[in-house]
Amino acid sequence: MVDWDEISVLYTNADCLTNKKSEFLLLLKTLKKKPSIIAITEVKPKSAKYKLNASELSLEGYNIFHGGLEDSNLRGIVIYVDKYLKASPISVPIDFQENIFIEIKGVNKKDTLVMGNIYRSPNSSFENNCKIIEAIDYISNTYTCKKY
Repeated sequence: MVDWDEISVLYTNADCLTNKKSEFLLLLKTLKKKPSIIAITEVKPKSAKYKLNASELSLEGYNIFHGGLEDSNLRGIVIYVDKYLKASPISVPIDFQENIFIEIKGVNKKDTLVMGNIYRSPNSSFENNCKIIEAIDYISNTYTCKKY
């Protein structure tokens, strides 16, 4: 059974996680409580020389959900979810690539958590900004969550 009060989330903008993975792992070891969910933006370097594989970003004890790793024009985003949680990706039919939405199931169908990780470049165009809003609107209109 998922105790929603025990769920903890860690977020960071890595600006190239592959160069900082050892520091990131050290940070995780120093925390008193292991995060249930870890969301990271800009996992790839600004000018990647090679394609980054999701396996290079794997983290023991977590399932990984990712986006933008295969596109050299994108910075890449990930969400790590503790393996004890039942998480699945949510497909968003909006043409905006730097987002990941997941659904974490609780005990029953109505007991779910929907979470997203979005990267918006400081140089984002007006059109791109509108697509971000469309994606958030889609999620908020499609999924209803239990209110506490």
